[in-house]
Amino acid sequence: MKRILIVTGQSGSGKSSALQVLEDLGYYCIDNLPIVFLKELIDLAKKSYPKIAVSLDVRNIPISDDYSELNDIYTKATHDQDINGTVIFIDADDQVLIKTLPL
Repeated sequence: MKRILIVTGQSGSGKSSALQVLEDLGYYCIDNLPIVFLKELIDLAKKSYPKIAVSLDVRNIPISDDYSELNDIYTKATHDQDINGTVIFIDADDQVLIKTLPL
């Protein structure tokens, strides 16, 4: 079974740092993947990569009135019988995010 981790969350919350740790654990990592490529990546992962971690930024979600495409991608990532898909949402306190902003 293939393993796909989708890491998402607020900008500045540590998604890229989480990917660095996952890379050390043997995951093939892609930072800031546009969400439109996720379906194809899942299909490719089933053929070629046993462990993939991807960070997605909410700014890359297509803007539309219909979120059915996003729901389809989520369903494919978490309910495909050939993969073990997990979504990880990383959050950070506003005060921590403000502290890390460059002046």
